[in-house]
Amino acid sequence: MESEQIMLKCSQVGYAYSDFSLEDISFELPKGYIMGVIGRNGSGKTTLVKALLGSIKAEGERYINGISLNEKPAEYKSRIGYVFNDNPFPKYWNAMDCGNVYG
Repeated sequence: MESEQIMLKCSQVGYAYSDFSLEDISFELPKGYIMGVIGRNGSGKTTLVKALLGSIKAEGERYINGISLNEKPAEYKSRIGYVFNDNPFPKYWNAMDCGNVYG
């Protein structure tokens, strides 16, 4: 599939904690498709999402619409929309504080 038709691409993404490692995750998600990640507790779903968001320094390459997280992190992250399951923001933060930390 041509690269301009790929919305999300991961190539050999990995990350290691002291007691767990995510290794060699590679996939392509074509534009117009939806993908779900399924697995038991502790299988690395959240670690993969954190790697895709750039909130952990994972190995490998991640691309959104051909833009590399490693080469152009600000442009890559500007193309992400993410809905948190729980509110991660302290109650005393305003919108500017949230933007400074998560932007």
